[in-house]
Amino acid sequence: MECWQIVLLVLCCPIWAPIAIVLVLILLIVVLFILLCRYNCHIDFKDNLICSLLWPLMCLGPEKTLKESERAPAVPGFEKFMAEEMPDLDYGCKDVKVAYDDTEVPVWSTRPKGVDPKTLPMIMYFHGGGMKQGHALDASYKEFVKCYGHACVTVTPDYRLSLDGHQYPKAVEDCMAAIREYAPDTPHLMLTGISAGGYLTLITALRCRDEGIPVAHMVPASSGQHIGHDPMTGADKGSNCLCGKANACSVSFYVHCWKELFVAEEDWVSKADKGHDLRTWDYTGLPKCDLIAGSFCVTAAENEEMYAKMQKEGVDVRLHLPRATHAYVDGILFEGELRPLMDSIFLAYTNKTADVDDMVGKI
Repeated sequence: MECWQIVLLVLCCPIWAPIAIVLVLILLIVVLFILLCRYNCHIDFKDNLICSLLWPLMCLGPEKTLKESERAPAVPGFEKFMAEEMPDLDYGCKDVKVAYDDTEVPVWSTRPKGVDPKTLPMIMYFHGGGMKQGHALDASYKEFVKCYGHACVTVTPDYRLSLDGHQYPKAVEDCMAAIREYAPDTPHLMLTGISAGGYLTLITALRCRDEGIPVAHMVPASSGQHIGHDPMTGADKGSNCLCGKANACSVSFYVHCWKELFVAEEDWVSKADKGHDLRTWDYTGLPKCDLIAGSFCVTAAENEEMYAKMQKEGVDVRLHLPRATHAYVDGILFEGELRPLMDSIFLAYTNKTADVDDMVGKI
């Protein structure tokens, strides 16, 4: 028997199949690690290694259209949470008309009992989920209410989602409708959100500036701003920054989320300028801003570029890069290691503690 035949016989043995699969996976992780180190030199060896190990997991999970019946359990869950854990807060839901296409969007709010809500600062929270999934009454909003609901009015719009067939600019218009409805009822308005909610924070703040709606502060967390292709794959929109250096290999997620879901193909170019692509906007006149992104989050480099652009155009802006992934920031933004940073921002806004400057560099 020839030597090559012996090798082939050994490789065809069933015991080698799982070993071969493991070796291929290890090779892929090594390649990912090399790519990340090449395009992500602003974070260290260990962080890049964690990115390369976590990235395959980020790509798992089937996507499906979100039927109203599947999202409905969020409402009784929130009502139970308010009754059992926040009995000293009132809450409610209001259907707000969206002039853009003459529809209505449900907007939830909480407020301390026994206090005139018009005398309190207001924080409007936009939930995450890539603008394709999620719910206004998600776990992050409940944690947010638990932490800061006693000191302010909180508002969260249940904006329409792209997996339900609602593409740009419907989610933005839903959020703007909520702002126009509630902004006159507060002396101070803050906008905040996580991931897709961070993007909505930024784009609605720009719209508010142009419409003359006063916003005192904005806190976009883990927000994406570059809605374009990674130059590694042939960008169709210019940028000097990779599509999230801290996870350069996630470009496939960005293309799917933005170009195929959030923004319709026919609107990709025509509605980019001063529209869905935040790189095309002028930031002059934006309110005070705290940008937050994990140091090896997919959006870290985008936030660094946004920070530089805001500084150049005169915005009072701070950048916070805690050591965390995108999912970590999204999951525990208002608890654990990130809680002191959040307190320094939100409690300072509600006049309960010192300014955020005291926390810069500590997280």
